[in-house]
Amino acid sequence: MEKSILFIMIFIGIVIVGKSQSGIKSKELKINRHPASLQLGIGSMGVTGDFKVRIRNKISLRVGGAYASIDNLNNLSSLPNFVSNNVTSATFTNTHLMMEYSPFKGDGFRLVGGVGYYFNSSVTVKILSKGTYYFGSIPLNTDVVGTSALIGTWNGMAPYLGTGFFKGFPKHRLNLTLDLGTYYLPQPVASVSQGTGLLQGNVTSVSTLQQNINEYRWFPVIQLNFNVKL
Repeated sequence: MEKSILFIMIFIGIVIVGKSQSGIKSKELKINRHPASLQLGIGSMGVTGDFKVRIRNKISLRVGGAYASIDNLNNLSSLPNFVSNNVTSATFTNTHLMMEYSPFKGDGFRLVGGVGYYFNSSVTVKILSKGTYYFGSIPLNTDVVGTSALIGTWNGMAPYLGTGFFKGFPKHRLNLTLDLGTYYLPQPVASVSQGTGLLQGNVTSVSTLQQNINEYRWFPVIQLNFNVKL
């Protein structure tokens, strides 16, 4: 299912781009009214890569993908009434199709809307018990208490709305643009790993985790893009 959606989005982008490019091959045109560029970005979405083309006077299309990953952030979060070392890792991957509209003369300011499809996107918090716990008067070391992992997954379609700044296409060879906006991520799904020790099979935490992450759906985007003229 994921591969089918990815293929459809990429195919739509290629078809639109192909139609926009087919009308500009005449040698009589001295000005390229359908400029195209390769866009590489870095920011809150991680690393992005897009193909971008102007399909109408004030409208441009871009299709591409994004990948962000962080690993082994220690004690970014904590659990109430439980002393532990918590290690957070996250991966967010998407493919997207965006339309840009320039409302004013020139394209130094653009309204951007589109949709992304997120896959293999999750946040994992590994819980490693720390210190000695007591069950009544019985001491329990970390091996007995064990480990577990809380997992939140965001997979599916995500609409995007934002703005773009600076000239959309390079006048010469290179230029920079800036994207500010937000995705509205799909409903997250909570899960808990099998775990070890006393934390093994702690499925009762799933409902609490689900309630805690339900509202984590806005994904702010601040992305600096390097554009190469094609």
